[in-house]
Amino acid sequence: MLPYALVGFVETLIVLVVMVYIFALPIHGASGCCWVCPLLFAGSAAGAGLLSTLARTQLQAMQCAFVVMLTVVLLSARLSARPDAPCRSPAERFGNL
Repeated sequence: MLPYALVGFVETLIVLVVMVYIFALPIHGASGCCWVCPLLFAGSAAGAGLLSTLARTQLQAMQCAFVVMLTVVLLSARLSARPDAPCRSPAERFGNL
C-alpha cells in the first residue's frame, strides 16, 4: 500500500509544481493542507483496495469494490442537491429527481 500512496504523493507534487511555475497560479491558504490532504487521500484510496484481498472469489472482490465506490460517490455529495448551488452536471440533475 505504501508504494501506491507514494506514487500518488509524487503525482501531487508534480501537479503543484506545474500549477505554480508553469501556469502561474498562486496557492492561497495553508500550505500544509496541500501536503497532508493528498497524502490522506492517496492512503485511503490505496487502503480501499485492501478490502478486496479479503474476498475469496473475483465476484466477491467486484461486489466489495462496488459497495466501496457507491458509498464514496453518495458521501461525496455529487448526487445530492445543494440549495445554494445551481445544477452543474447531469448527475446532479438526476439526483434532483
